[in-house]
Amino acid sequence: YAHLYQYRLHLPQLHGFCWLKRSDEIIEIPLLDNIPIDSDGKLLPSLVEAWSTATPLNQAYWLSQAIDLWAPLAGTGVLSSLIVMDNLRVDGWCLRLCELIPDSTTGNSKVTLAKLGTLWLQTLPGAAPEIADRLEALFIKMQTEQASLRDVGRELNKMMLGQAARLPLEWQIAGGTDAGATHQHNEDAYYPTPLELVHDPTGGKIAIICDGIAGHQGGEVASQMAVKLLKIQTQTLFDELTNSQEIVSPEQICQMIGAIVRVVNNTITTENQSQGREDLRRMGTTMVMAIQANQRIRSRNGVGNSHEIYIAHVGDSRAYWITPQRCQLLTLDDDIATREVKQGRDLPWHSANRPDATALTQALGIKLPELIKPTVQRFMAIEDGILLLCSDGLSDRNLVESSWQDYAAGILQADIPLTEAVQSWLALAHRENGDDNISLVLMSCQVSAKTSNV
Repeated sequence: YAHLYQYRLHLPQLHGFCWLKRSDEIIEIPLLDNIPIDSDGKLLPSLVEAWSTATPLNQAYWLSQAIDLWAPLAGTGVLSSLIVMDNLRVDGWCLRLCELIPDSTTGNSKVTLAKLGTLWLQTLPGAAPEIADRLEALFIKMQTEQASLRDVGRELNKMMLGQAARLPLEWQIAGGTDAGATHQHNEDAYYPTPLELVHDPTGGKIAIICDGIAGHQGGEVASQMAVKLLKIQTQTLFDELTNSQEIVSPEQICQMIGAIVRVVNNTITTENQSQGREDLRRMGTTMVMAIQANQRIRSRNGVGNSHEIYIAHVGDSRAYWITPQRCQLLTLDDDIATREVKQGRDLPWHSANRPDATALTQALGIKLPELIKPTVQRFMAIEDGILLLCSDGLSDRNLVESSWQDYAAGILQADIPLTEAVQSWLALAHRENGDDNISLVLMSCQVSAKTSNV
């Protein structure tokens, strides 16, 4: 559980242990957090239960997430978690696991793609007609062990993008910032501002939040520099994707975005060195960035949007996906609390209460170029929802988790204008977390035919 903590969106976390004594035997029972249950404490629907009524896009996306989890689960000896169908649960678009099942407990038979193909073949009767034939061919190929993990992932990706291109997509964006109640200077920077949005060639499909590190001189300069550089670089990437004649794989796009982040880090680091800034005088900033990658995918309806969202982050600025039913944290803070859990030295709830829990382990401009490790992830916009990017001035004290329900339905039903929601959330954070700068960008995504004009 510790080594897979970065996959907490899909996996439960270890809370602790309960010891029961039976006769002369002590039984150790793990207690889990973040399990796939609803607000009433009931397990979310299993993949099998949800399968027959799901859209072809959902079906392909759930299987794709299972393939994405294959390598990390195999590396920790719990690949059996993917072949117990009742262990697989769905939370809207997201595939989640009830628990991690050690391979040593499921017999001597090795878990292979062939075994997974045999298991998945049983889902064919409920597969959507649009993708049923392609799924059958893929599952049969997996059974004969002629398919690699990469082959399976690529085929599922083609299915997803083809189905996503049939859906409409309307994207709106608004952002804002507040210095907070106790600050004269605002070390946060964001993109796009209202003026920048007017001239944004992407139509508001790139968003950035950078938070200059408190206690480091030049944090304000670093955040503004990072936003400027990221904006230029990502708009160039955006143009390349929209003009490409071939589908660019998610692995390639993640690598390209990671390279952009490292270039920005190197530029700030070089500026620090040229100005002789060392230790606490170094300019530094966190960052979180989202790109709605508009790859042009051909479908029977013409050319459509690929509906991909790429999120990159360094530090503790965050990204959330919000619908009227759920609020999902998509990023994992680069701080000491997270480091201690990932290295197996502490439990999540206990690590979060350390005095140094929120101390950053990396930020742009602070680490040497070869040491910076940005996290880049892809998600699919396949439901109406809101992507929230924010600095810790909004996310501190679990303010997003305690307030998202006041905004989600109103924004998506157009009862609350996006700009009004931004100002309302800023005002709330000013009252509750006013000891820090506050910045957020809201990106409202509409894919349902009722609410989209596209």
